[in-house]
Order: sequence, then structure tokens, then C-alpha cells
Amino acid sequence: MCIRDRISSSAAPVVSSSSVIIPSSSSVASSSESGNVNTIILQENQAGFCAVDGTIDSNNMGFSGDGFANTDNAEGQSISWQVNAQTSGPATLEFRFANGGDPRSGDLSVNSGANGTQPVTLANTGGWTDWATESVTVDLVQGLNNIKVTATSDQGLANIDSLTVTGAGVSAVSYTHLRAHETSLHL
Repeated sequence: MCIRDRISSSAAPVVSSSSVIIPSSSSVASSSESGNVNTIILQENQAGFCAVDGTIDSNNMGFSGDGFANTDNAEGQSISWQVNAQTSGPATLEFRFANGGDPRSGDLSVNSGANGTQPVTLANTGGWTDWATESVTVDLVQGLNNIKVTATSDQGLANIDSLTVTGAGVSAVSYTHLRAHETSLHL
């Protein structure tokens, strides 16, 4: 379930409930069908962004959207997103982040670690206003996919501005849409 966590009072209001979709001219094939590869950018307070164990802040310049996700500085703090995929297969996740301190490590899981977890290290970028990217490849299943990064040290995670997902027919999941869908399932 996608639940929005604490949001700081300095966060800007939600401007849009859609994500940016960038079509690609290439395609990817699965064992039974092929789909168009596209790219979506998931930002805080928009479709696809679910929760941060911390705040949405806007005090460090250079971010896009309304701000960036800033986890509390503690082990186990996380940020989560949800996407749909038209077909099962590989997808690239690209985290845009800033880190003015020691490298921040986390465990990346998709669908509660159904295919295991993989380590993600968000290196020092030179300052909290210097943004960089880190990419990993994961397997998504057809339909709903829960993506979560959980801090593995007492420093929490780096500040994460956005998550870019590139894969076969990926789309952001709207929080409002999920709630309506969940309600209809429980009737």
C-alpha cells in the first residue's frame, strides 16, 4: 500500500499528480510479447512517489520539482515508490541525489525483496547542492511494483530528488487511484 508519510511544513503544495513520461524509440522483448520502452521521472508529491521516513525539503538548491526526499538520519529509514509495468522484465532505476557527507548506503528492494535486495551506495557529491545520479538494473513484474530504498547505516540516505525508471511500458501509480482500487477490492 502506498502511504504518504510526514511532509515538512516547508514543502511546496502539490502542483500536478502526473509524472513526466519520455518515450523512447527502442523496444524490449519478453518471452511472450514486446512492449515499448519508456522513461518516467518520479518526484515527491506526484504520482509514483509513496513515502519518506523523514521530510520533503527545499532548502538545498538545484533540486527539481517541489523539493527532495530527506530521510531521518537513522538505520532503517526509507523512501518508496510504485510503478506499473506492461510486461515483466528488466528496468533501469536512476536515483538523482545530493550528499555532502560520507557515502550513504541502502538496500534496494522491489516488491518487498521478492527477487532479493541489492546494495545501493550514494557517494559524496561534493555538497548538498551538488546533484549526481546512480543507476541500477532491477527486474519488474507485469503490473504493480513497489520500489523501496532502506538506509543501512545510522546516517540515513542521501537527499533524493527523483527516481527515473526506464522499462517496458512503465507508468507511475497514482495514490488516489490505488485507494479507489483498494476500496473496490474490499467490497
